[in-house]
Amino acid sequence: ALQNHARCYNLPIDELSFGFNVLPIYRDQEAVSEALASLASSKAPLDMDEQLPEPEDGVLVHGVFTDACRWDHDAMAMGDALPRVMNAALPVVHFEPRLNYVPEAELYHAPLYKTSARAGTLSTT
Repeated sequence: ALQNHARCYNLPIDELSFGFNVLPIYRDQEAVSEALASLASSKAPLDMDEQLPEPEDGVLVHGVFTDACRWDHDAMAMGDALPRVMNAALPVVHFEPRLNYVPEAELYHAPLYKTSARAGTLSTT
């Protein structure tokens, strides 16, 4: 997404990073998996995608889970985990490329892992 953005706007990729906006939309990952399995083509859109906004720049990401915390819908911020819920789903997140972006100091900085095993080789994809 960063490379496409850099090419589209003729920007230096090393000066781009992501800003994040959490949207008030949840995706049922089980329903997404079932819908994907029933598609004739892997490039065909899902019917449920029609409810999502189409960002001008960046990508919408779903299927991200938190560890020992949750997304508080009312406060639109991270909150304490609910009792007996260790891995709560995040809503859809808009990853938006931004030039020379420096996040505000009061924003929560959290790592994002592609797997629940927090070890192994660092991946940039």
